[in-house]
This record gives sequence, structure tokens and C-alpha cells, in this order.
Amino acid sequence: MIDNEQHLPGGNHTDLQKRLQQAIRAAQVVVLALSPQTSSWQTVREHLRLADLYSRRLIQVWVSDDEPPAHRYSSSALQTAWVDTRTTPHEVVLQAIKSNLSQQRTITGLLDPFSVEDLPWEPRNPYKGLRAFREDDKDDFFGRDDLVSELLTDIEKMLAVEPSAENQGRFLTLIGPSGSGKSSVVMAGLLPQLKQGGKLTHSEQWVYLTPIVPGEHPLQALVNTLRPHLPDIEPEILQKKLETGSTLALHQLIIPLVKQWGTRVVLVVDQFEELFTQTRSQDKQRRFIELLQVAATEPGGPLLVLLTLRADFYHRLMEYPEFYQLVTPRMKPLLPLKVEALRKTIVQPALASDVQLIFEGTLIGDLLFEVQGQTGALPLLQFALEQLFERRNGHRITLRAYRDIEGVKGALKLHAEKTYSALPSETHRKLAQALFLRLIELGNAEQETSRRRTDLTEFAFDDIHQTNLMQETIDALVNARLLTINGNKHAETVTSESNQKALISTRAKTTTIEVSHEALITEWPLLKSWVSEARKDLPLQHAISDDAADWEQNNCPADRLYRGTQLKEARAWAKRNIASRQEQAFLRASATMRVRSVMMVLVVLLLVVASSGIAGWLALHQPPDPRYVTNADNDGVGSLRWAIANTPIGDTITFDPRLTGKAIVLKSADIHTGSKKLKIQGLGKERLVIGSKNNINVIIDPGASVIISDVAFKGSSLVIANEGGLTLTNSTVSGNSTARSGGGIYNAGTLSLTNSTVSGNSAKEGGGIYNADILSLTNSTVSGNSTAGFGGGISISPETDPLFNLSAVVRFCTIYNNPGTELFGDDGIWIDQSIEPTRVRIHASIVAGKPNDMTSVISGKFTSLLMINQSLEATSPNCSMFRKGCERMVDLLRHTSCSQAKTIQPSI
Repeated sequence: MIDNEQHLPGGNHTDLQKRLQQAIRAAQVVVLALSPQTSSWQTVREHLRLADLYSRRLIQVWVSDDEPPAHRYSSSALQTAWVDTRTTPHEVVLQAIKSNLSQQRTITGLLDPFSVEDLPWEPRNPYKGLRAFREDDKDDFFGRDDLVSELLTDIEKMLAVEPSAENQGRFLTLIGPSGSGKSSVVMAGLLPQLKQGGKLTHSEQWVYLTPIVPGEHPLQALVNTLRPHLPDIEPEILQKKLETGSTLALHQLIIPLVKQWGTRVVLVVDQFEELFTQTRSQDKQRRFIELLQVAATEPGGPLLVLLTLRADFYHRLMEYPEFYQLVTPRMKPLLPLKVEALRKTIVQPALASDVQLIFEGTLIGDLLFEVQGQTGALPLLQFALEQLFERRNGHRITLRAYRDIEGVKGALKLHAEKTYSALPSETHRKLAQALFLRLIELGNAEQETSRRRTDLTEFAFDDIHQTNLMQETIDALVNARLLTINGNKHAETVTSESNQKALISTRAKTTTIEVSHEALITEWPLLKSWVSEARKDLPLQHAISDDAADWEQNNCPADRLYRGTQLKEARAWAKRNIASRQEQAFLRASATMRVRSVMMVLVVLLLVVASSGIAGWLALHQPPDPRYVTNADNDGVGSLRWAIANTPIGDTITFDPRLTGKAIVLKSADIHTGSKKLKIQGLGKERLVIGSKNNINVIIDPGASVIISDVAFKGSSLVIANEGGLTLTNSTVSGNSTARSGGGIYNAGTLSLTNSTVSGNSAKEGGGIYNADILSLTNSTVSGNSTAGFGGGISISPETDPLFNLSAVVRFCTIYNNPGTELFGDDGIWIDQSIEPTRVRIHASIVAGKPNDMTSVISGKFTSLLMINQSLEATSPNCSMFRKGCERMVDLLRHTSCSQAKTIQPSI
């Protein structure tokens, strides 16, 4: 019975709380005597919180003649009673208290309706230790029901609104501290609900990619999750598309996975912080984010991205401002579990029919007392429960086992120390230290320290015996569940150098190893001390390891070897530490190259001395290189116009990197290529912009053969007019306008577009492209173009000579939302050739209108249209795939998927 703090005299707050806990732990009923003199409601709340932890009955007795406060404590988890001594005789109050004291009201009493000794079968372990819950653990996952319901509602609201001009994409991010259960919520809570269906319309029919973690190679992770769904595409081609193709590559690759309109493709990127801690290449980081960003913001696109992110890496998102602005509006914080939710995580799995565990005495309250209010305590709780299960007495979880493992906070530390001490020799223990340090990733701040996942090849050494000892160490730590291996878990003993190399080659790309949870890094003092001592060496070790792996994967090129100070520091590191076989080979090759370089320098110095006079004279009298654009001027030496006019036939024009982000604006007259064969290599389609004023055009003259790569023709009255041969690769033509035909490109020759985008252009006819001859589009996008006439996206029509033998081939493309006028109404492609056969082939592409727009997507007058593996999307129930009034029927329509269409062929 507690009146106020004076009943627990002496000691600091922690000591008082401990003694208060022990008092309530030993009680069956808590009688709280209240009066105006009760020290504070804060103190009362602490008493009530502990009673709640131990599920104790609560009697609140008002012992004053004054009016009691309006607020009275109540709990859905506790049986509570309020007694007012002003109106209730003391004898009745005492009798009520005695009656309650005689009733057993512990959690054991609630859960122990049978004798556990009578159960003859072994229970299943429902607790997961340090690993996250997986999808097949959904029946053991409790405590986050409300959060999962909120996430489902958020997804429903998000998908109800098409991404707008503000580019609000289809992202949902779960953010929380390490150990808060982010991965478990998504894997065992959200995904099973989505796949089960019922909460969201038809979500059981969605396509679910295997969840990924970015790791060191995030693009390879995307390849791995796409491969099972795209068996006809070679992995190398998938990799190339994602690494070097258009930023629409991911969007285009998932389109074939969608069989009907409205189906979503769900991609889970777990532990998104690994993109900042393990993906060392900023180019890979940027590319991965661009692919996700474009695919999840593409209007009408199917991709839904679910992310989990450690809260202490939130600021790293700001390194990519556009992505940050997309992700943060739909970011869900993962808050600590309340007491009753925590209780469910312990009790509910124990009640399963194949488990039937009983917790002894006050054990559940003791567990809750240790973890309540603690950030990131869930893995420690699960680990302690796993340890308690292993030490159970039949179906009973005992208090003795709880004391043996030193409670929740001591269980992991004790287990790690025992495992480490039990290693066979001091050599094994030294190897364990080296092993753990290789699996630690230091952050910019100490709190950002995290796990590092790496290939097992990093633990193969030149010394075969040492490799075997390391394998034994790994096996012991994996068996103790302190480390986790993904892939081939079979431990092999190496007996020869050839076998060692075979082991490495077969397991290198299929087997990774990592610390089971970050909790081990924070809770094991010995590991923390190792990290502190090696803090200066760890970044260097990781850099050497990554550079050695890249060097070997790229066939050991000399330009990737270390030189100078870098080599000196690396060799000094190798003397202090244990270098892997791969690292040793890399450093030996670097040292050999250094010796050769010294010899070469001596030879070159002699040559330089002899030729310096001649070289100086040549430098002073060398004319400007016409193949190199050095300024953004309209004309003159170093301009693009000057380079095109003066570059020799067959050569390539390049640009000074200092032009990145600048615009070359053409002002005075059209640029003509003449009949040259020429290449123009830009700096990247979003890094170098070419525009015009006064309707200046870039004209590819008859007889010319021009290849243009990595350039943006953007935001002006510029039109590319091709009368020869033009290949446009990895480029953009957008925001241009003309009163003539071909808002972006006018083609009267041979035109090929690959990995390019034509968008936001407008013209009298052919808003994006006007084709009057031969056109080929591959892996490209035509969207958002418009026209006052025919062909909002593409018009295929002879402008002058009706005898032109037109043709167009469209492969792996997206043609979307290219409106014409209400009169003409075509939304994608206009085909007009009624005299000679028109040859138009559309293969594995999307041709679609914008949602709720009553337009057609292909229209015109044509005699031959071949469509293979095609997805035609008419997004209104009242629209048609082909506009009525076409003069001839489709010649061949094969393997074509149409959505919500009235008809799939034109009228005669």
C-alpha cells in the first residue's frame, strides 16, 4: 500500500524506482491511497505504470474529506476499483481489500489453465532472436496491428491520387531507430496483409518483387529481384539496361509484369541506409535513386516503393533534394511500443497451439520492466526470449533461466562473451576480432555505426591453414547466431591452393556474411572496444577491400592499382592487419607497377629534356582543335557551329566539361551538317542543353550520317530536321514548339532514337515526331507532346510526295498522353498512307492515353500494322484503341493486350 514517496525513504530516483518495482512485483493487489497531500500525479502515474507492467489489480482509495479530483486512473488492461471513504464505511473498504488479496490475479494465473507437465510434445520456438521477422513468421508477429492498418490506409490514399505536376510519387517510408522493428513490420505485418487482400482492392493480384537491400551493389540487387519475373531477358542485358540505359529503364522493365490495368508492382527496399553506408560509388547511389524516382513518379506507372530507413540516416536523404521532397511527405515514424503492445509480443506467440508456453511467476512483468521506454530494445527482448526458450523446463519459461541469462540487457552480452571465450584457441579469437572489424561500417558520427555485409571471399587468405581457421571461427559464430550467412551456408575445409580458389569462385558471388543485428555492436563491450581502437584503420581497410574486389572483377587493369602515398599507407596497413588473398594480390600488383613506373619516369625524363624545346614551340603555334567545343557562343572559334563546320569527316565532336549546366543558344541562322559523317558526344542529356531563338533549326543535310549522344535539345523553338541519317542516343528533345510539322523532330530521312525522351513538344502536326520516311524507336519515351492536327505523339505521313515508302519500328517504348485536338482526337500515333503499303511495327511497348480521356491511341489510314507482345492502354471505358473512320482493317494483330477498350480494330 503506497501513500506517497515517504514510504520508500532514502536513495536516488533509480534506487527508489527499483525498490518500488520490487514492492509491486511481490504484490497481488495494489491499493493506492490518495489524498490532496499525495505528492504529485507524476508519482502516482509511476506507481500505476508499474502495476500495469505486472498486471496487478488496482484499488484507488480516496482517504480525504475533500472533493476527489475529476481525473481517475483507468486501464483497459487492469481491473480497477474506486473507493470513496467519505461515503463507504471503513469496514466495507477493508473487507473489499481482503477479498481481492485472496484472489490470484497474476498473468500466470490467466495462462495456466492446464498442467504443463501433461504436454508430451516439444513446443515450437516462436521467438526470432536477433533476426528480423520474415513473411513466413506472420503468425508470430504481434503488437503492431494499428500501425499496419495505418500503413494500408496510407497506401490506399496514395494510390487514389495520380502523381501530379508536383511529382508526388508512389513512395511509402517507414523510419525509426535501429532495433525498432522496421523490417519486421513490413515483412511480417504489411506484406502479408497486402497479399491476403481485402484491405485494398485487388491487392492480392498485385506483383510482389522479392524485397532487396541496397548493399554495395544496389543495381545488382534490382537485377536479382527482376530476374525471376523476366526469364527471357539475360541477366547481362538487365544489368546493362539498369546501369547505362534510360532513367526510365526500371519503369520499362516492370511494364511487362502488369497483365491488367490497375495492377501494382510492389518493391520493398529494406535498410535503405545501406545506400549511404555500403554503396561507395556515388554514381551507383545516384543511378539507383534516379531509377526508383522516375519509375515511381511516371504517370500511370505501376511501381509502388516501400522503404525502411534508420532514423539517424534521415539527413542523408537531403543529399538528393528531389528524392528527399518525394519521400518525406509519406514518411511514417515507428514509435516505441506501449506496454500492452509489448506484452502481446511476449504472450501471444506463446499461446499458439504448437507452442503452449507458460511464463513463471512475475517473469512477464520483469521482461516488460527492462524494455519499456527503451529505444531499440525489441531485438534484445527477442534474443532474451530465444535464450529463455532454449533453457525452458518443458513448456515452462522459468525465473531461474531469466536470472541465468542476466536478464534482457545482459543476455546478448553474456552469450557473446561465452561464445568468444569458447573458441578453440587464441588464434581463433584473434581471427574473430579481425572478422568482426571487417563487418563494421563506421558512419560520419559514432551513432551511425552499422553492419557491413560482405562476400566470404574477403576471408580467404594466402595461407591455406589460416583460411581454414577463419572458416572454423565463422562457423562457430554463425552457429551461435551472432553472425548471419546468406547463400551457401555449408562450411568447407580447404586442403590445397587449387581447392581454395575453387571455393572462392563458387561462393564469391552467392554468399555474404554480416553481423546478425546492430544491437550486438552497441551491447557487447568487447566489440565496442575493438571498434574504438581500430577506428582509424577501418575506413582504410574497407577501401582496400573494395578496391581490390573492383580490380579483380574488372580483369585486373593497371589503372586501378595504388600508387604513391596511397600504396605506402596500404602496405603499412597490411603489416598491422591480416590481408585477404585478394587484397594481397592487389597490393603485390601495385608494388610491381610502382617499380615499373619508376623506371618509366627515368626514361621519360630523358626524353622530355631532349624534346622540351620542340614541344614548347608546338604548343605556342598549335591551332584550336575544331573537334572540341569550348564555349556556349552562337558562333566563332570554339563554338558548336564552328566545330560542326570544321571537324573532319568521320571525327567526333566533344565538349569542355566546364560547359556542364550551361545552355548553348543558337541565334543567327540554322546549323547545317553538310553531307558529313559525324559524331557529337555530349556531357549527359541533363548536363548539356542546346536551344535556339528565332526558330533556328539543326538540319541534318541529305547524304549526312550523324550520331548525337548525351545531349538535351530543350525549351525553345528549336527543331531537329533530318534529311539524311540521324542516330540520337541517350538524349532528350523537350519543350520545343513550332508552327510547322514536327515539334521536336522532323524526319525526311533515316531516324533512329535509342534510350531517349521526346516530351512536351508541340506542332501543327506530329507534336513530338513527324516522320515522312524511315523511323526506328528503341527503349524510348514519347510523352506529353501535343498537336493542333494529327499525331499528338508521332505522325507517320508523307508531307509532300504520297509515293514515299514509309516505315516505322517501335520497340520497348512508352508512348503516353500525347493529346491532339477534340476534332482529330488521336492520343498517340497517327498513321496516314493509303496508296503504298505502310510498314509499322510496334513491339513490346506501351501506347496509352491519359486517364479518363476519351481519345484513341492509334489512328489513321493504314494498310499494314504489325503488333507483337503489345500493351495498348485506353484508360477510359468510352475510348477505343483505334479511331473509327480508318480506311482499312488491321493486317495482323498478334499477342496484343488491350485494356478497357470498346474495339481493337478500326472500322472499314
